[in-house]
Amino acid sequence: MTLHVAAYADCTITTVELDEEGEPTVPSVIRARVNECYPERADGIVKGAWYRHGRHMRFRAGSYHEYSEWRRRLALMAGYRAENAWEGTVPGAPFLGLVDFADNYGSLGSSTCGVLAADFRTWDDVAALGMSSEDLKLYRQFQVAFNLASQDGMVVFT
Repeated sequence: MTLHVAAYADCTITTVELDEEGEPTVPSVIRARVNECYPERADGIVKGAWYRHGRHMRFRAGSYHEYSEWRRRLALMAGYRAENAWEGTVPGAPFLGLVDFADNYGSLGSSTCGVLAADFRTWDDVAALGMSSEDLKLYRQFQVAFNLASQDGMVVFT
């Protein structure tokens, strides 16, 4: 299974009509999925609501296993173990909103994305020097995604 990531900017709640297959009849709308284990990460997102969006991007983050391993390396780069983040013992650590989040589905709200965008900017030089080219490519994709979603948007994992 592959983890897909989509980032959206300029999201506003809207109403939509659905076709006979349950799909929206208008373009540029999404339905955010709130992960019940991490509702605080979906700041500002109304569960079950449809959102009209502006600019957006999509990418693949690899298999669920590859993505989890990448998050482990990201946490180590920032000086902590991902397992410690999952246990709640590293509050306020860089990248925490991403490292301590589901690896298969859910949405990150605009404020969470803003914090993550700042983390990715702050650690950019360290990442450029220490990450493999493949890890750095994914780092850069997330960096763009969080910058985009910090503008009244969201990042959605499926």
